[in-house]
Amino acid sequence: VTGVQTWCSSDLLANGTISAVASGGASITVNGSAYDASAQYGPGSYHIVASAPNGNNNGVCEDDTTIVISEPEALAVSGSSTLVSDCENGVCDATAEISISGGVEPYSILWSNGMMDVTSLSGLCSADAFSVEIHDANGCPAMWDFGGIECQPHPRSEEHTSELQSPY
Repeated sequence: VTGVQTWCSSDLLANGTISAVASGGASITVNGSAYDASAQYGPGSYHIVASAPNGNNNGVCEDDTTIVISEPEALAVSGSSTLVSDCENGVCDATAEISISGGVEPYSILWSNGMMDVTSLSGLCSADAFSVEIHDANGCPAMWDFGGIECQPHPRSEEHTSELQSPY
């Protein structure tokens, strides 16, 4: 008897599997219901029983086990970005970076500008909006939206003049 974990964490679909084989005309149940090899199961604990009438006419021969179908850690992404240093002169030097955890590696990464399979971008300009979509090896998705890239505020230099008036 084997169990295979579900594909995505907190997946609303039950997509784990149980494989069980019995011989000699034995029947198999999973948590009290007839075993179906094509059934899919969510995360949890499952009690599997194989039972067959024994040849000595003294009852039923049984064997049982419990398996646990797990789910991977939730796929998560976080991001950070830097500001453009000089928007007034058209400098494009901002960066955006993501960190990925959980899920099942390897990850597939697609940025909204078409870049693929990199965790950081550089040379970004002001007013650029970026997002990134990640899928793990099971196809589970996560997304991070950076919104618009902003400019580094620059202090303005202003000339101040004052006139001193003579009291005379």
